[in-house]
Amino acid sequence: MKLGKDHIVFIDGVDIRPDDIDFDTYIECIKGLANAVWSLNLDYFAKIRDSKGRIKVVLLLRPDIFDKIKFHNSNAKMRDNSVVLDWKTTYSDYRTSRIYRLADNLLGKQQKIGRELKLGEGWEHYFNYKIVNYRIAERLDDPFIGFLRYSFYRPRDVISYLDILKKYVEEHRPSGDVFTDKDFTNCQQAYSDYLLGEVKDYLGFYHSEANFDELTGFFRFMHGRSRFSWREFTGAFREHSLSLRNRILTISELQEGPEQLLQFLYSMNVVGYDEFVDEKSGNFAHWCFRDRTAVVLNPKIPPNLGAANEKPYSVHPGLVRALKLGK
Repeated sequence: MKLGKDHIVFIDGVDIRPDDIDFDTYIECIKGLANAVWSLNLDYFAKIRDSKGRIKVVLLLRPDIFDKIKFHNSNAKMRDNSVVLDWKTTYSDYRTSRIYRLADNLLGKQQKIGRELKLGEGWEHYFNYKIVNYRIAERLDDPFIGFLRYSFYRPRDVISYLDILKKYVEEHRPSGDVFTDKDFTNCQQAYSDYLLGEVKDYLGFYHSEANFDELTGFFRFMHGRSRFSWREFTGAFREHSLSLRNRILTISELQEGPEQLLQFLYSMNVVGYDEFVDEKSGNFAHWCFRDRTAVVLNPKIPPNLGAANEKPYSVHPGLVRALKLGK
């Protein structure tokens, strides 16, 4: 082929494993695909000299799946031959983040005012209220902080919440043209169910025969706690194990031990933990999606944190309602 301009071929969807292929076999398939893409780009496409346009293939992978491939010299490949889509931000810097710009641009496109909008104008038109800061009651935050608090910092999480809000307002306030704090609160259950569905899809990649009720059933033994100590977690693990005695489980982590289950829940962004920084800064919340980097693809959660009366572990706020925890 003689290409007049550059082309990129994206391969997507490899994080959806067919039910009739076991996990180890599928990882071998992806490993073969990844090596084929590497070979094509390096050994074939890069050596074509008689075409004006260039072509390359890009394989879209989740970081945890890339980690399972066990590429030779994977650190260099990740650093030099990959683009890591990092949507992380902080509450203080959210306004300069990519995820905020994406949401602001999306909402700005809905407004026909004949001029280019400044950063934040699209978002603030639809969300013109403030929310209370969780740490300092006298301080007010932008409602986008609420979206971050209940999400995994992914564009589709924010867009899904916006879609749920839009449908809610159309049904309950047909004449409404902006969103309110009450709308956001009333949609939290529907959004929490969506986020739990994302966890279920993640689980399905690793355990095709998994009974999701086994995992959600564990949280019944947390007795409503969304924040808990290591002692309370291990106690819930023992109670849950006794309730399932003599049953064959489909999720191995539920029977391997509390440390393995805690790590599994952390990897799925269900559970996080707090690290004390200092008296001024307080605690820093750790979540897997925030701790994961191009170098640390599979961050760990430390077990047995804190004193007996401390509760350093917590369920993700976006999942609390779906798991029937909290107030």
